[in-house]
This record gives sequence, C-alpha cells and structure tokens, in this order.
Amino acid sequence: MRRTSLRASVVASVVLAMSLAACSSSGDKTSTADSNSPSATSTGATQASSTASVPAGAGSSSAPTDRPTDNPHVVFAVAGYSVSFLPVTLAVDAGLFKAEGLDAEMIQTGGGAQTLAGVSGGSATFGAIVYSDGLVATSKGQPIISVAPLSVQYTTDLVMSAKSMQKFGITPDMPIDQRVQRAKGAKIAVTSRGSGGDKVVRYILQQYGLNPDKDVTIVNIAQNGQEPALEAGQIDAFANSSPITDLAVKAGAKWWIRPSQGDVPSLNGFTYVSLASLPSVVKNHPDWVKAAVRGLQASIDMLKNDPDKAIPYILPHIKGLTADDLKSILKDAAAYLPDSLVLTEKGFQQNTDFLKAVGQPVDVTFADTSNTALAQAAAG
Repeated sequence: MRRTSLRASVVASVVLAMSLAACSSSGDKTSTADSNSPSATSTGATQASSTASVPAGAGSSSAPTDRPTDNPHVVFAVAGYSVSFLPVTLAVDAGLFKAEGLDAEMIQTGGGAQTLAGVSGGSATFGAIVYSDGLVATSKGQPIISVAPLSVQYTTDLVMSAKSMQKFGITPDMPIDQRVQRAKGAKIAVTSRGSGGDKVVRYILQQYGLNPDKDVTIVNIAQNGQEPALEAGQIDAFANSSPITDLAVKAGAKWWIRPSQGDVPSLNGFTYVSLASLPSVVKNHPDWVKAAVRGLQASIDMLKNDPDKAIPYILPHIKGLTADDLKSILKDAAAYLPDSLVLTEKGFQQNTDFLKAVGQPVDVTFADTSNTALAQAAAG
C-alpha cells in the first residue's frame, strides 16, 4: 500500500489551515493534534495503515450493484487514533472498506486543521473532520461537503485532578451547574485557542454562568503534556477526548464534565465529527462515497454489537490501555456512535448555534455543507 504525504497539500492549503487556527496560541507549536483529535500514537509524522485481508463476514452480505468495480485507491485522513475517529480507523484496519471495493489507505495527520487541509488540497479523498470546521471552511470560500456523521455527541470531555476537586468542593455526581460554578478560579488546559476543547470549555462556562476570560484561566498545553501537568498540580483540569481522558482517569484524575455522556443537555445529539470530502469527489464519484458509508456502517455495527471482535484491531494503536479498559471505553462510545449515517438539519442547526455562541458565526446552509442523498442511497 502506498504512503501518502500531506506535506504538499498542507502547504497548498495553508491559508485554510491558518484561517481555522487563527486564534491559536504560538505557545502550542509542539502539539501534533488538537483537543478534538487526540492521537495516542502520534509522532508528528504522517503514518499509513493498510489491510491485507478481509475478515469473514465483513461488508455487505450481497454486493451492491453500485459498488466500485475498479478498486479505486482512496485515502482516508484522520488526526490520529482517537475514539472520535474509530469508525474510520477500524474500517481500514479490519478491511471493511476493502470489502466494499475500495483500496483504502489511512493517514494520520496529527491535527484537525491538517486533516482539513489534506482534504482541501486533494491528497486525502476523505477526512474525519470536526463538522463545524467544515462549515467554517465553506463560509470562508473553501467548500467542504460532509457525507456522514461519525459521532453525535461532543466527544471532548473534561477531567480534573482529585486534589482540585476537593479544593473546589466538587463531586462528580453534582448537578452540572454546581460543578461549573464551583470551579471559579480554576486553571484549565486546552491544546490551543480555537480548538474543539477550547470551544467547548468556553461554551460550557458561558452556559452555566462563568466568564471564560475572567472567572477561570485557560492555558494552552500540548495534549501529551496535559496529564503530566495535571499530576504536577500545574493545572486543575484539562479538556480532551478518549483515550487521553481515560488514561488520566486511570492515573487518578476524576471526571468533571462529560459532554460525550450527555452532561450538557444543549449538546445532546450534536453532530461533532463527520466524514467529509471535496464537492468534486461527491459529484464525480458517488460510488466511492456510498462504498465508504457502507464500510462505516459495518464498522459501527462491529463497535456496538461485537466489540470483542473490534478490540484486537484497536488495541495495538493505543498505549497504556488494556483490553478491559478498551471494552469500557467502547461501552461509553455507544452513547455517541450514530444510529444513522444520514446527516440531519437539526445537527447542522446545533452547530451553527454553537459557533455563534463561541464567537464564530457562519453564513452557510445545510445544502452548502452536507450531502444526505448518498448516505440514504447506501443505506437503501
């Protein structure tokens, strides 16, 4: 399987990446993934994964008539091995895209902006992106079309050290308004200004009566430095996604706020991560899109219904977790893996409202940014 470099596409799309990360702090240059896209194995280099064989029972029981017949080489870009991107990474590793007629390759980009730049520049056919980032890109004149949701909860959670929980008088079972309001004065780490973690922290604080610029201190710490900083008492809490947060909890931290598990009612059902591509790919290669959606559905079915089968494909990529740890994580993941791979206008509206709340209003429509017809056809 060929390796694909994103270097050229990132340079070609630097304006887009800079636009999306315009608010990022220069102190976060060492991060290889933003807080909505953690990579437990990221080294800062692009990596590739391919599958030599297809497991028995993978893919559709009978071949769809519109399955690609020319075995097209299709590149899927993800920021790294995160639970947020499991439907894609598992579909590649377990041969589920291959079963649908795609010669699938996966690349790890190290961050959400890099993934989006890879899709925009054309070196990635599909990307697992933060859905709202696609709306922002389209509003800035770089059209991106999302074709299927990958998670329907905001999967960035917040953990706090046990010492800080005691200091602020917070317990995990308190109503969320108390958990937020008692944290006045806390120092909270995100990977960068404008990242998914930064956005959700600001959103939650505002929703429950704290001013993110006055009542707490938000600092930028690369994701690999967040848990050590928490242990050292340099910060009280941080925002990230599984497995980064799970590893911190395993080391003694406590869950503080979990949007992924429904802690923030206004974010329930939120389309957070989506599979996206260029309008030209969606228009000219609808069979690729439908095959990708079918592979994703097979992957989600395995994650939900047969996690023991999925774990051997996932575990080698995530250091520090056991099979039992991963089984628990996948149980939690059931809360945000979609039941349907058809995007909804409700999810779009939640995202535009969210962007407005965090100071990033967009002037785009659902039709500008999302395709539902191909996922519907794939499901039919």
